Amino acid sequence: MKLSEIIKYTNGKVVKNIDKDIEVSSFVTDSRIIKEGDFYVPLIGEKFDGHDFINNALRDGAVGCISSKEVEVPEGKVFILVEDTLKAFQDIAKGYRENYIKKPLVAITGSVGKTTTKDMIASVLSEHYNTLKTEGNLNNFIGVPKTLLRYTNEDILVLEMGMNHFKEMSILSNIARPDFAVLTNIGQAHIGNLGSRENILKAKMEIIEGMPDDGTIIINNDDLYLKTIKGSVEQKIVTYGIKNKSDYMAYDIVLTDERTSFKIKENNEVYTVTINLPGEHFVLNSLAAWAVGRVNNVPPEKIVEGLKNFEMSKLRMDIKEVNGYKIINDTYNAGPESMNAILDTLSKLSGGRKIAVLADMLELGEMSQKIHFEIGKHISDLNIDYVFTYGNEAKNIAKGLIDSGKDAKIFEDQEKLIEELKGFLQKDDVVLVKGSRAMQMDKVVEEISK
Repeated sequence: MKLSEIIKYTNGKVVKNIDKDIEVSSFVTDSRIIKEGDFYVPLIGEKFDGHDFINNALRDGAVGCISSKEVEVPEGKVFILVEDTLKAFQDIAKGYRENYIKKPLVAITGSVGKTTTKDMIASVLSEHYNTLKTEGNLNNFIGVPKTLLRYTNEDILVLEMGMNHFKEMSILSNIARPDFAVLTNIGQAHIGNLGSRENILKAKMEIIEGMPDDGTIIINNDDLYLKTIKGSVEQKIVTYGIKNKSDYMAYDIVLTDERTSFKIKENNEVYTVTINLPGEHFVLNSLAAWAVGRVNNVPPEKIVEGLKNFEMSKLRMDIKEVNGYKIINDTYNAGPESMNAILDTLSKLSGGRKIAVLADMLELGEMSQKIHFEIGKHISDLNIDYVFTYGNEAKNIAKGLIDSGKDAKIFEDQEKLIEELKGFLQKDDVVLVKGSRAMQMDKVVEEISK
């Protein structure tokens, strides 16, 4: 991308200028990782202001920067003044998508399973195409532009998109212009911000605002809310599911301690799919990947291989054995649906005592107490021996268990929880650790792994 295009896309004012034909190949928002030839984008966060590091970035090799503030910069560097650096960054990515990225783009959203589904889809597509995907969980106003601007000449792009409020998905969709949209489910995550699952559906469906009319929407047909969009959109709808009749369906599901397998029939051919992770909820993620692969002409045999080779992102269903017991580290995030799904999986695993160490699920608003309480009720019906809760909201999980005649230990101090667990865990135990990211339950995993 030329500097002249950056100026055009951002409608910026050139304060200091050199050759507008200079090519920029990399945009960086972190001044600490600047390399020679990068273009610096200073963003303003809750605890930092990237403008404070403009001179550091230019000194370390950046050819120039955008800025919403007047800053003294060295001679020979490009300085483009804009009203809002985040909006400008998004506009650069949008311009790049419109003018340079002429390849298919798959966008994934949903309340639960976005990252896992994204990684599965990318693994499947990578068996047949050179694929660019969202790294980690970069699914927001910053992450989506970052992924688009990483494009070089890949055959297909796979982007994860998240939102907390109305209009956020609309902005992301209009930046990325997806050809394919995958909606995994409509759960209760962010219900504290949006008020109801009906509103969550409306907010998620903003993903189609940047899509062409001849695009394709791929939905989980077992989801009560997603089923209702049929007939209400211009785009073609492709469905997947386990329970309800769908275009792509799984059957003969087998769960073991190490993996999950199922069969899928297509054109009178039966294929056996194996995922190297335990949990029936991964079947729906796999079906989404199957559907995306097929609508993009990936042969079924390659899809089977892609799902077999799929690797989970860090802190998601990361299973390891230490000190004679097994730890399931699922500390990246937590919502009601993902919490129940992984508790179901825990209860079905073999081994000694089944132990759940659970922290707060956040952003549930006024429904938080009730939802946590219902999680406790759910656990009471499962083959789980001990429950430890940490946090002000998670104590309601314990209350749900106690109300059902079961027991649980409540902790408000993480250090005390860790101390208790270290003295409690024994050989052959299977312990699940899960909570919203802000609860920092990865620290618990780290300590009980020593």
